[in-house]
Amino acid sequence: MSIKVTVEELPDTLADMAPAAFLSTAGADGRPKVTHVPVRVVGSTLEAPVGAGTAANIGRQPLVCLVWPGSDDQSMSLLVDAVGSTEERGGEQVAVFHPSGAVWHRPAPAA
Repeated sequence: MSIKVTVEELPDTLADMAPAAFLSTAGADGRPKVTHVPVRVVGSTLEAPVGAGTAANIGRQPLVCLVWPGSDDQSMSLLVDAVGSTEERGGEQVAVFHPSGAVWHRPAPAA
């Protein structure tokens, strides 16, 4: 089951979430690469410092997903689809994400 979160609701929703998320990008060979990044809300965008490999991935394929996992096996996770870009700020790579959609997603039932 998924519950839609509008882009407009996202800043308020993220105010109650952990300050870090898992970021999924695609590597040069198309394989997923997942990193853990601190995320902050800046207006209607999200920002996170990223390493060189993640910045390169976003440059090649800007469609990304950010995941805030549930706190236990009963909690819903927040998944945010976004279009990313990167910029250098003071010698650090910063990813800027423009969310395109988000959902609360329930955990799979235990087998």
